[in-house]
Amino acid sequence: MSRLAALIASELPAESGMTEAADAVAAAHGHLKRVRSLKTEMMRGELAVGPAESSRGEPAPPPPELLRRLERLERYERRAFSRRKSAVRHLARLLQAVERS
Repeated sequence: MSRLAALIASELPAESGMTEAADAVAAAHGHLKRVRSLKTEMMRGELAVGPAESSRGEPAPPPPELLRRLERLERYERRAFSRRKSAVRHLARLLQAVERS
């Protein structure tokens, strides 16, 4: 169990499924953090090279391969965010069920 999952689980009642739900939230959050970190790294790397200029002195467009990679990461980030949101909602439903009983 990750530290985040352990922290989440420590605040939850010791009911069946809570630990697994906390693990799912932590795993989804980890995926989201990794993809955001990778996007930031890619952008910093591109900016470190310096803005290229066209012959007219205007900023040159970013390389097509960079745009394709960023588009793929953007899709993955949306999926990771959706997975985290679903995991949090599942955990909330479990908590509501425990509170009702």
